[in-house]
Amino acid sequence: MYTPSSGGTTDYGAILFSQDLISTSFCATIGGEKALELRSSVIESWEVYSSISYISFGEYLQSSNTITKRSWDIQVVMGTTFTF
Repeated sequence: MYTPSSGGTTDYGAILFSQDLISTSFCATIGGEKALELRSSVIESWEVYSSISYISFGEYLQSSNTITKRSWDIQVVMGTTFTF
């Protein structure tokens, strides 16, 4: 990643990570949807969906090799759609 195509090295990595404090973030999401079968002349299709996400933020302190100031959030989404 920090090596130019002509060979050798660059100082890009040294500049990028030269600060002691690095902001970090992490996000993971899982979700799904299901089409339900209906025997109705009014509704053509009906689908339900949902997802859950975990998001965290922190600061990595290189000098002490620790993560500080953590904050996190969990988000849940649920819904349905109808086609008439």
